[in-house]
Amino acid sequence: MIRKRIELKGRKKISLKQDEIFALFRRPGESNYYLFRQTEKGSRQSFSKGNTGFLMHPFESGGIHPDIFISADIINKNPIIHFKPGFSKLPASTSESVYMDMVKSFIKTTKTGPKKLVLSRVLKVTNNEEDLFDTFQKMNNTYPTAFVYIVNHPHSGCWMGATPEQFIVGDQNEYSTVALAGTKLNIEPFASENWSSKDIEEQQLVCRHIESILDVFETTYTKTGPTDQSAGKLLHIKTEYKFKKVSDLKKLADALHPTPAVCGLPKSMALEVILNQEKHDRAYYTGYLGPVNFKSEIALYVNLRCMKLSSESIVLFAGGGIIPQSVPNLEWNETEHKLQTMMDILKSR
Repeated sequence: MIRKRIELKGRKKISLKQDEIFALFRRPGESNYYLFRQTEKGSRQSFSKGNTGFLMHPFESGGIHPDIFISADIINKNPIIHFKPGFSKLPASTSESVYMDMVKSFIKTTKTGPKKLVLSRVLKVTNNEEDLFDTFQKMNNTYPTAFVYIVNHPHSGCWMGATPEQFIVGDQNEYSTVALAGTKLNIEPFASENWSSKDIEEQQLVCRHIESILDVFETTYTKTGPTDQSAGKLLHIKTEYKFKKVSDLKKLADALHPTPAVCGLPKSMALEVILNQEKHDRAYYTGYLGPVNFKSEIALYVNLRCMKLSSESIVLFAGGGIIPQSVPNLEWNETEHKLQTMMDILKSR
């Protein structure tokens, strides 16, 4: 059956129920935002089938969390929505001692284990039950260069975030991806030569991984960077890659994900350590998400600076790349700075 897709322009007011399937999003640097609503329950086709919708892919491919594809049965441009999440069981906060122990343990085993590992933690706070549209608007205003979103689906629960990291973005002629790593406070004046050797090496690991994958797919690419990228109060090192269309974009996404920026190297070894050591379930944190086949484009972003929400609590996620040169207390401080990205929004509600 062919479903009718409707685009409603203007400031339409829409009240969304707790069990509705939808994605509200705004792409980096844009003023317009869009609401995709699916009229039937369950997931549909993935982006490889050519349907317009919103894709949410988990951190662990093929694990207990499925790909979520929200079909854009109804599209609203710049609506005013009203939505509060339903109940969902969320994990407890990661203590400083637990996180530091994981970092120290990894540093001791780098000679026989992964050469880089991205360890994450969670912070659980009380939800004051404000309407999420107000929070969405505050994210838009505070982080104009981020990909800002709210997603609600029975398989994932309610997520929202403002991520600075592009995964795969482009149209039928050209795509781009980035190697984003290294973190510092965005304090003026800042000179690029002030990046530590640890940050530079961490970012270069991501670059080498992306280049090796693009070589396997035999696609030519251009490389720009490294440059500094501002993400609110933080700075990161970014290298951008532009490449022509590949034969199977889904296979390329599977090969790139998870990148060393969110997992580690070697990938399979780092993934095993993460799944065994982290006390919480990442679910869709450090996965990728975004609109697909919308305006003849695909726009996927790594799910960073994000949180999962329930009617009672909110869990914020943050992580950092650990290499042999890492200093444990500095790694904890880095996650504190990243969590502050979302905490600044919550405190202003």
